Amino acid sequence: MLTRSVILPGILLALSAVIHSSLYDPSADRERVRHKEKNKILHDTLISEKCQQPADAAQKRELLATTEESILFELEDKLQKKLISALIRCRKDRQPTTVSALPSTTTPQATQSALVHCEEAINLIEAWRTDTNGTRLNYKVPNCDTKAMMKAGYPWFRFSKGAGNRLLDSSPPAYSCGTHIGLWTDEPMPEAVGVETATTVYGSWTGGCKQISLPIQVVRCSDLQNDFLYKYDSKDDGCSRSFCGM
Repeated sequence: MLTRSVILPGILLALSAVIHSSLYDPSADRERVRHKEKNKILHDTLISEKCQQPADAAQKRELLATTEESILFELEDKLQKKLISALIRCRKDRQPTTVSALPSTTTPQATQSALVHCEEAINLIEAWRTDTNGTRLNYKVPNCDTKAMMKAGYPWFRFSKGAGNRLLDSSPPAYSCGTHIGLWTDEPMPEAVGVETATTVYGSWTGGCKQISLPIQVVRCSDLQNDFLYKYDSKDDGCSRSFCGM
């Protein structure tokens, strides 16, 4: 007969596995891995440019090696902001030098402001942004990014977590992305890091995939795939329109 000392640990292990499975969020895990890769690039860049690292950066890296999964993303995110700030300060102190976000694909036109955007951008995380089936999610209260972003002062934004990791690159049907008109683009994204680039998003409505066209700005923050920021760049506050993610 199995004793309580054998049965109880087994039950606890089983319960732990069930709880972890029910709480596991693949999109959050992918986002954390993306942050981890970017932090390594930033760390290597600081070393190669002989820049002083943030005082607590080493301590945060030690915590990342021993901390529970539930708060790893938060630590990676805080470390990334510290590293970017350190790189901005270092390069500003050494002016005039060519400024770049990360070295391999940058151009002389790259700006320090782009690095600041990468640090301060807001995150769009709503899962309904990836609904591209015209299922009228959130239809009773359709989202209106264009009006909201004008009111907020035209913030730079990225797609994160449930919203995917970049702007949708194909036309969705009407009533997708939690609104009436989903905004997307099939225009090429910038290859150079740290260069603000003007491009166009399109609105898919009942009259066609490109029935509406609106200007936006895009900047690539690093060499990592899909590491883009976007900014609405129009005074058109028409509704109801949402930026679609993928």
